[in-house]
Amino acid sequence: MLVAGFLVILLRSEAVTVVPLEAPRVIIGTDEDADVRPPADAPWPGRLAIATLGASHELTSDGPVHPTLAGRTVRRHLLRPGDSLGHGCYELKFVAAAGVTPAPRPAAPGRRQELNALLVLARRCHARVGTETLLEEVLECLLELCSARRGCVLLTKDEIEALGWEPGEPTLPVCVTGTSARFTVAVSRQMTGTGPDPVSRQVLQRVGSTGTSLLVPDVARDPATRASASLAVQGVRSVLAVPLKRAGQMVGLIYIDSLGSRRPLAIEDQQLLEGAAEHVVAALTSTAQQRRLEREARSARAVAHQESARHHDPTGLVVASSSMARVIDQLVRVAVQDTTVLLLGESGTGKELLARVLHQRSPRHAGPFVAVNCMAFAPDLVESELFGHEKGAFTGATAAHIGRFELAHGGTLFLDEVGELDPRVQVKLLRVLQEKTIERVGSGRSRAVDVRLVCATNADLKRAIAAGRFREDLYYRIAVFPIRIPPLRERPDDVPALVEHFLRDLSTRMGRVIGEVEPEALALFSRYPWPGNVRELRNVIERAFVLARSSVLTRAVLPDDLVQGVSPSAAPPAEPQEAPASRLTFAQALQEFERTLILGRLRDNDGNVARTSRDLDLPRSTLYRKLQEWGKLRRTGPGHGSADHDGATTGPSRRGQDPGSS
Repeated sequence: MLVAGFLVILLRSEAVTVVPLEAPRVIIGTDEDADVRPPADAPWPGRLAIATLGASHELTSDGPVHPTLAGRTVRRHLLRPGDSLGHGCYELKFVAAAGVTPAPRPAAPGRRQELNALLVLARRCHARVGTETLLEEVLECLLELCSARRGCVLLTKDEIEALGWEPGEPTLPVCVTGTSARFTVAVSRQMTGTGPDPVSRQVLQRVGSTGTSLLVPDVARDPATRASASLAVQGVRSVLAVPLKRAGQMVGLIYIDSLGSRRPLAIEDQQLLEGAAEHVVAALTSTAQQRRLEREARSARAVAHQESARHHDPTGLVVASSSMARVIDQLVRVAVQDTTVLLLGESGTGKELLARVLHQRSPRHAGPFVAVNCMAFAPDLVESELFGHEKGAFTGATAAHIGRFELAHGGTLFLDEVGELDPRVQVKLLRVLQEKTIERVGSGRSRAVDVRLVCATNADLKRAIAAGRFREDLYYRIAVFPIRIPPLRERPDDVPALVEHFLRDLSTRMGRVIGEVEPEALALFSRYPWPGNVRELRNVIERAFVLARSSVLTRAVLPDDLVQGVSPSAAPPAEPQEAPASRLTFAQALQEFERTLILGRLRDNDGNVARTSRDLDLPRSTLYRKLQEWGKLRRTGPGHGSADHDGATTGPSRRGQDPGSS
């Protein structure tokens, strides 16, 4: 049966397995009876069986997860050239092979033995054996059927290289249909003689120039060959040479001759060799195509590795811009020292992820990494969360509580939004940094702590110092090594690399492959200002991934704000609804004005309570109380308060694994 195609299995757009569809049934899966087991890089979703009949291949899925084709699930499918099926995080591509088994010629009387032998040869040509072994077996069988002692198979230098062999010696220059080609002996039997060439060049030239078989039953009587000294010296009686042709191009030939008293070669022998040659060419073509696919797979893996190395810093972050490369360089340099670091950057630029990388690259990497969002706790609870409290320290303290400083002992403590700390807590934090000890709330005993502090903020701390909201001495304690993280709009070179990374991550997580982005969509990504930075980019990509119906991310699945190039924060806020003043008392009007002012400013600050408190010069505790009275504050856990106004929140956000998680 002719190998009519290959199934290429790809993972994250990289070919990992090439399956020749040559057996009547091929099973792909992880069971013990599977013929092909995919690599263990990712889970294989379900068992597949491919039945082959002639040049047709039918794929059957046994589940539990079935492949998809053009967005629809398929359990049984007749493979066609160019088919690309999704199967979990894998992609299956069917590639048609060159060459089709021709219909057998009518059987001649008395040729049963030769036809049986030809059938055996055909089966061997398409069995899983090495090409060199196959050619040796074919040559041996042909010599026996033709009662000949000597023979060889010659291939062009290009064909030898396509098969992945090293070109042998000697090479014989031959004129093949007007072009010069060099042949080398692939396999031979008893081809020895006194001349330098194993095969008569005259025979090669005649076959090469005509592209047809050459049969010389009696060398001595043939005008063209009787003058050949090499044939005469070796005592050759008759010669038969059959070209190996693919798409009309000669890629080699089969040569046999008979010596001395052996019977001369006849037309029946020529027909036998020509039938065998068709199967040999098909086998060579399939092998060459498989080698080509393997080379392309290796090349694709190498390119992917280079791309990954170009876009992924050794720290594991996705980096393509020079500005982020400088940030990473600073981060790596300071990581090995026990220096306090202050990360400065807008929300969503990845401050927490950078803090984690710093911890992993530091001598404290074996210790704990404890992250605290200072805005996630009500002011009265921040001190307890950071330093802990004893049982009975205050109402509701029914048990002792270990603070974050103690939990981070021997490791790294990350304080996010440190600029929002209550002034009382700032004083206590300064004392901890100076004395390396903490006191739990309700306890007079000092406890030593060994912690590296990494702080982060999106606020202007120097302006906060001038306004009296942040202690200057604490600032100089935490800003020993400040690192500014540029927002995404200042590093557009990172956008394509991040998009590619997010698509690859989502393809693995969601079990379907989207590996391309429409150029117009990519241009929109690069032009958009990304006020939410990397976090916003990831959310947009995930939304588009869910909506996409093909393996290409298009403009049609992108949000309107992004398509129009307008940031949501740039849209004018809706005017608050006001009640008719004529119906309000003075006290009611005053309350309504207060509510309108606070909620309007809260909307302007995207629900950020701390920023609203600063803008209005209103104590945060008062602001929390009013929001709670108006039903605009919800509790997300012990000490976790968040404003709920037009979808805005001040609670802790979901953390990603890419620059943009804080």
